[in-house]
Amino acid sequence: MTVGRGALNRTLQLTAGKRALAPLRLSHIVAVFNLIQQGSRRGHFTRLYTRPRYIAGLGIQLFALVLTSRIKLPDGISYRAASKVLIVDGRFAGFVIFRQVSPAETEIYMCALSDEYRGRGLGKWMLANALADTPANHRISAACLPASESMRSVLTALGFGRDLPCTRYGIQRFLLSANSRSEPSVEPSN
Repeated sequence: MTVGRGALNRTLQLTAGKRALAPLRLSHIVAVFNLIQQGSRRGHFTRLYTRPRYIAGLGIQLFALVLTSRIKLPDGISYRAASKVLIVDGRFAGFVIFRQVSPAETEIYMCALSDEYRGRGLGKWMLANALADTPANHRISAACLPASESMRSVLTALGFGRDLPCTRYGIQRFLLSANSRSEPSVEPSN
């Protein structure tokens, strides 16, 4: 994916203090994998990631994401992808994975924060700043399962609108149009 405007300046700003966004690296894969497993058991991600066949595939996809900046879904389609991890006080705290679903749309494919970092505004900060590096002319979409109330709140606070009524599975789709995007100004609480 193309990096958005002012990425270098934002990178310098992000690393000031005790929190930083960093590219997903091989050393982060186990932590991301564990957060996805935990989120799947809690209903935030598909429960398929709790089945042995899909668990193996998830691990492979995370390695492929780091090495190729692509993610291949069970339907066999390969997407361009980008990812960031949140580091707080030198420790892994969360991640976000984006996939480009069309020439004009980027989807927040997965986003999670470790339990110990929740409730301090760090998830909102991570997502707002990671979005700043998505292509400026893209609309951004996200789909939330019913258990993901905190993600729904973060998306609403960042200006996303609900796109469609909930599906029969309770999935809610959110959209942020390209012309309603702005530079991040979110600060986490202590």
